[in-house]
Amino acid sequence: MTSPNSPRVIVIGGGFAGLSCAVALAGRGARVTVLEARRTLGGRAGSFVDEATGEVVDNGQHLFMACYHETRRFLETLGTGRHVRYQKRLMVDYIRRGFRARLKCPPLPAPWHLLSGILTMKGLRHADRLSLMRAAPALKRLAASPEQVAALEGISVTVWLDHLEQTENLRRWLWHPLAIATLNQSPESAPASLLAAVLVAGFMSHAADSGLGVATVGLGELYTGASRSYIEERGGMVRAGVPVIGLDLAGGRVTAALTRDGERLAADSFVSTL
Repeated sequence: MTSPNSPRVIVIGGGFAGLSCAVALAGRGARVTVLEARRTLGGRAGSFVDEATGEVVDNGQHLFMACYHETRRFLETLGTGRHVRYQKRLMVDYIRRGFRARLKCPPLPAPWHLLSGILTMKGLRHADRLSLMRAAPALKRLAASPEQVAALEGISVTVWLDHLEQTENLRRWLWHPLAIATLNQSPESAPASLLAAVLVAGFMSHAADSGLGVATVGLGELYTGASRSYIEERGGMVRAGVPVIGLDLAGGRVTAALTRDGERLAADSFVSTL
């Protein structure tokens, strides 16, 4: 629990990053205030009530991977980790224009489980398999060189796949669904470095890490509401509908956050997750 001497921290942004940061700080005894511009928490991965139907609708991250170790620890801290069910081994069903195929990875060490699963998958042409084999050495080098992953930050997934000479068919069946599901962005705009990081963490370390997970409850129940409760139970505060429009500086340090309604909120430290 917090005390009058606990450090005061303002976290700007109430999405996955902001709430996980705030929960970690609150768990270490800080007095945390979360400021979120929207009326609802969750940012790009949250829930909202549909005005027409009154139903709670999820927006954003619907798919998890077993390699999301920090996310899983975050949910376990909240007590909601049990609401995400993970595959023991990666298996994905594809349906396109009446044709059905299945990517099923055998019980082999990483990354051979994925390579074997893709090469034996129906629906791929000989040219698709060849393009994957040609790209395999470059993909494997990513695991041995974090610098190569970071170097991809300036290009999109689409440009990276062009460099790897990946076929259009393989993009439709493998790369695009993977990028959209894990990054929640189109391949044209998603940074290639993020997809590379997913590949390294999910497919090149341990085979079990590539299993997919699906939440059995809405995102609001999974983490936004639980985060608010966790923070407030430890003396913190979560304020939605409070846009931050500026920061006060003194002596080279941030001293206060300025809200659109004219509030000046002081703290010892500030974290921006925008």
